[in-house]
Amino acid sequence: MNFFRKPIYNILICLSYLPALSFSQVIVTCTENTEQCFKEHAEHAEQLTRQGQYQQAEVEYDIALSLVEILNEDVAETWANRSVNYRRSGELEQAEISINK
Repeated sequence: MNFFRKPIYNILICLSYLPALSFSQVIVTCTENTEQCFKEHAEHAEQLTRQGQYQQAEVEYDIALSLVEILNEDVAETWANRSVNYRRSGELEQAEISINK
């Protein structure tokens, strides 16, 4: 019995050393001009803002907002979230411009 347990134990030990993939490491690759792609990038930007990764969040906001042509509730919310990102990164002038879009 010990013969069979040891390899499984060793495998479990090795697996325990693998780092968990965090949300900030997930790269959103959707580039189609669709509402789904917009939402993926906007949600990822919000996650990055909550994690304090303001520069990466700004990249995601740029991509998300470049994928939409019609202003709707989701887009307005994304502009507001982008304003929060600007404020937290200390760019107060950009925050004011963003909130007024």
